[in-house]
Amino acid sequence: MKNIGTFAFEVGKGSTDNEFSYNTISHIGAGGSRVNGGTDEVPPVLWNGNNVISDNELHHFGEVYPSAVGLLLMQTYGNRVAHNNIYNGWYQFKDACLKNHPCSVKLISLLGGGV
Repeated sequence: MKNIGTFAFEVGKGSTDNEFSYNTISHIGAGGSRVNGGTDEVPPVLWNGNNVISDNELHHFGEVYPSAVGLLLMQTYGNRVAHNNIYNGWYQFKDACLKNHPCSVKLISLLGGGV
């Protein structure tokens, strides 16, 4: 995927068991993936979780929105993020998983700094 205006993938409230693997994503206006499941205060049915983001290559992102994050996980649980090469962007990874519901993050290669 290339030349996307905002995020390449977005997972919203209440969505579970998604997998984003083996993608090459480049020249993105914002970031590669945004996973947002609400807050601790919303009913659990609106949380998202158990998603897999692995073996992706993400580069040249944040070209329109430089504050965008390559992989952004907000208020989510039980995710696996592994073996992603993320480079040529300002902010590579942000994890704000729900308390008491940790996410597993393994091997993210942060090659290079900001563009």
